[in-house]
Amino acid sequence: MREKKITKYLLITAIIYLVIGCWAMTLSPVWNGEIPHQRNQYEEMAQSLMEGHLWIDHPVDPKLEQLEDPYDPAARKAAGAKGQWDHAYYKGRYYMYFGIVPVLLLFLPYLALTGQPLTTFHGTQIFFIAGVMGLLLLYRYLSGRYFRRMPPGAVNLLFLSSCVIGFWYILDAPALYCTAISGGICFQIWSLYFLCRAVLDESLSAKRSCIYTALGALSGALVFGCRPPIGITSLILIPLAVHMIRRYRGNKREMVRHLACLLLPYILVGIGLMAYNYARFENPFEFGQTYQITVADQSNYESFFKNFNLPVTLAAIGEALFGLQPLSEHFPYLQFSGIFFEFPVMFCCLLILTRRVRRDLKQKSLLPLLAAMFAAFLLIIVVQTTMSPIQLERYKMDYNYLAAIQLFMITASAFETSGQRESRILTAAAACLTVWTVLNGFLLFLVPWDHNFTAYYPEFLENLQRILG
Repeated sequence: MREKKITKYLLITAIIYLVIGCWAMTLSPVWNGEIPHQRNQYEEMAQSLMEGHLWIDHPVDPKLEQLEDPYDPAARKAAGAKGQWDHAYYKGRYYMYFGIVPVLLLFLPYLALTGQPLTTFHGTQIFFIAGVMGLLLLYRYLSGRYFRRMPPGAVNLLFLSSCVIGFWYILDAPALYCTAISGGICFQIWSLYFLCRAVLDESLSAKRSCIYTALGALSGALVFGCRPPIGITSLILIPLAVHMIRRYRGNKREMVRHLACLLLPYILVGIGLMAYNYARFENPFEFGQTYQITVADQSNYESFFKNFNLPVTLAAIGEALFGLQPLSEHFPYLQFSGIFFEFPVMFCCLLILTRRVRRDLKQKSLLPLLAAMFAAFLLIIVVQTTMSPIQLERYKMDYNYLAAIQLFMITASAFETSGQRESRILTAAAACLTVWTVLNGFLLFLVPWDHNFTAYYPEFLENLQRILG
C-alpha cells in the first residue's frame, strides 16, 4: 500500500514538473531554435556525419588562419578575425567540442529517419524527461528498500526539491550547453539506479544482476560522451565494486563476470571516444576545449596541475556551498549564490552530522556510496575551477543533482532513525524548506542572464517588479 502511494505521488509530481519544465524551455527565442547562431551545433554535427566527415562545414576567415594564436580573443579582435563562436578550430576546420553521444543517440537517428534536423532544445527536453523519470525510479527504489519508515509525502517532497535543484537551469537556457549537461545528468542518474539495483539488491538473480550492472556501466560510460565533468561521478564505482567483490568472494566465476560487466562498457566506450578525439585532434584525450573559439584562450588550460591553485580552489568550494555573492545586482530577490542559500532544503544535509544517521547509513552499506558522491561533488568543482577561466551558473548543474541525491539519502535516514514525534517535525520542516526551495527555483528562473526569457523580454520582469513593489 505504501509503495503504491509513493509511486502515485511521484508520478503526479513528475508529470506536473515535466509539463511545466518542457513549456518553460520554449519561452526564449534564443534557446528554442528561433535564433540558433552557434546553438545548433548538434544539428550541424548530425548533418556532417550524414555526409561522412567529422568537421562542421563553416567557411574559415582567412584572417583567422593567418593568426599565430587564433584562440587568443585579444589577437582575434586586433586582427579583425572572425571565428565560429564556441566551436573548436583545428588546422583550418571547425569541430564540435561538445560530446558526440547526444548526436549518435538522438540527432543523427532523427535526421536519418525524418530527413529533418532535430531542434536542439528538443533533445534537451528528451534528456530532461528521461532524467526526471530515472530520479523517480531511484528514489522509489531507495525508499522501498532502505527507508521504509519515511512517509510517502516526505519522499515526494524531497523528489520535488531534487528536481528543482538538479534541473532548474536547464529549463532556463535549454539548447546546446544544457543539452550536453542534461544528457550527462540523465545517463548518470540511470547509471546510479541500475548499479544500486545490481550491486546492493541481493534479492536479484545473478543473471539479472549482471544485466543491471552492464546497463549501469554503459549509462555511466556514455556520460563522458555528453559532459566529461559529470563523468567524475563514476567515483561511485569504487565502493560499488568493493561491495560486489565482497558479495561474490565465495564465487570467483560470478565475481569475474560481474566485474567484466562493470568495466567493459567503460573500456569500450572509452576506446570509441578516444578514437573519435584522435581522428579530429590527433590526441585521444582532447575533446576540443583546448581549441575552442570563446571568451578566453583555452589553450592556457591544457594542464590541470599547471593551473591548480589551492586557495582559489578552496574559495570556489566555499562559494559553491555558501556563496555570499549576489547572483545579479539588478535582481534583488536572491542575494546569495551558494547551493545552501539557493535551495534551503539542502540544510537537511546537516543531519549527516548526527551519529545515528551515519550509523544507519553504515549499517545499510550506503555510507561509502554517499562518501563517494560527496568526493565526486568536490572534485567536479575542483576540475571546473582549475580548467575553466570563468565559472557560470550553469556549471553548477554538473554537481547539483549529486547534492540532491545526497540530500535524499541523508534525510531519509533521519526519518528512519526518528520517533513518531520527530518524524512529524521533520516532515513539517521538509515541507517548509521544499516550498522555499521551489520558490527560489522560480526566482532563479527569472534572473535575467544568458539571453533567457527575462533577459530577452525585460518588460516581463519590470511588470513583475512593479507588482511586487
